[in-house]
Amino acid sequence: MATTKANSLIERARDLLQSGWALANAARETGLDIVTDEGGRPMIAAPGYMADDGNCAVECEQASCGLDAAEEYVADGEWGDRDTTSWVAVHTWRTGIRQAECAYCDAVATAHDSDGDPACEDHAEVPGGGVDLHPLAVDTETAWEHHRIAIEPIEPDCVDGEDHDWQAPHEIVGGSEDNPGVWGSGGGVLIERVCVHCGCARTIDTWAQDPTDGEQGLESTKYTVGKYAEEVRP
Repeated sequence: MATTKANSLIERARDLLQSGWALANAARETGLDIVTDEGGRPMIAAPGYMADDGNCAVECEQASCGLDAAEEYVADGEWGDRDTTSWVAVHTWRTGIRQAECAYCDAVATAHDSDGDPACEDHAEVPGGGVDLHPLAVDTETAWEHHRIAIEPIEPDCVDGEDHDWQAPHEIVGGSEDNPGVWGSGGGVLIERVCVHCGCARTIDTWAQDPTDGEQGLESTKYTVGKYAEEVRP
């Protein structure tokens, strides 16, 4: 993985912690935030957020929150051609470092014991003299969140270079005469419109369902090219 500014800053903070700097001073020196990790312990957070949909973890250094990172992750992805809305589940979190605590007391760990547990100088089993003990900085994480990000379909082209003109003529889209092209759908409605130039149908469902987990009450858009072509272009 290429070295990024985020990696450089967090590694600088790690070096400072391991040379004996206090966590607050190391954060101030590198310009990084101090937050709490999942265990409630203070940590120095790397810039931005991580995002992953289960296939690939990506650093989003400019993201100011988990939702920003999730949206950036989806925006940069390749999702193929779609004629209807779909959703991607994206997990986001922050990474960083903290000082390791001794497994036997509350002191800062400076070495590992024979079992590999962090230990302070009093509890470490030092293999021989002359070992330079220094504080241990360990990787940690925080701010785990789950986001559902919609991938909207690309509106298909109209005919002859026209822009779509979405209308709801009752004789084409049906429904009631007072509210053509609208039907009940679960806790919402289906709204169908037709482009009077090319006959493409656009259907909005305000009570759509994510098939991956069954979540309802979402909004989706679907295009059906040429559905009403004969009706608008006799």
